[in-house]
Amino acid sequence: IECRGSGVGTALMSRFQQFAERSEGINFCSLNVSSENKKAIKLYESLGFKIENEISSRLAENLVGVNSWYYMTKPVGGR
Repeated sequence: IECRGSGVGTALMSRFQQFAERSEGINFCSLNVSSENKKAIKLYESLGFKIENEISSRLAENLVGVNSWYYMTKPVGGR
């Protein structure tokens, strides 16, 4: 089932953020995304995530064909 562009990712990330804000001890959210997935990067940046680092992984390249990943973070709430 193709869900890209239907708002599913935005809705899931919103629920994830709400969960993190209600949980004590969580100061930031983080994720890894393929550097080739421009639409996902744009979504995450629109939600306040920032690229912190670029990671290379031969294992990921062998498993999914992508060598370069971005590590992105976002502070939780006002923390």
